[in-house]
Amino acid sequence: MSAAIGWVEGSWSWRYAQDFSALANVVQAWVYSVASLWHSTEAKVANDSLSHRSSHHRMVTRSPNHMCAISCSTVSARRS
Repeated sequence: MSAAIGWVEGSWSWRYAQDFSALANVVQAWVYSVASLWHSTEAKVANDSLSHRSSHHRMVTRSPNHMCAISCSTVSARRS
């Protein structure tokens, strides 16, 4: 028996131990890179602060003329 834990000399696991070890390292590195990419993407997403959200939203939703002006200008811009 070898000094390394996990395989018996002469068995198939002993012959392929290095391959399994290398494959495990590749898979582990891939999983780590996907996880770190996922984490960095999440970190970049930010919500608007209350000062940016509330006052402008209130003005736009309470003013139907504002909405009409936007849609009319969009239609006339498409026709020209």
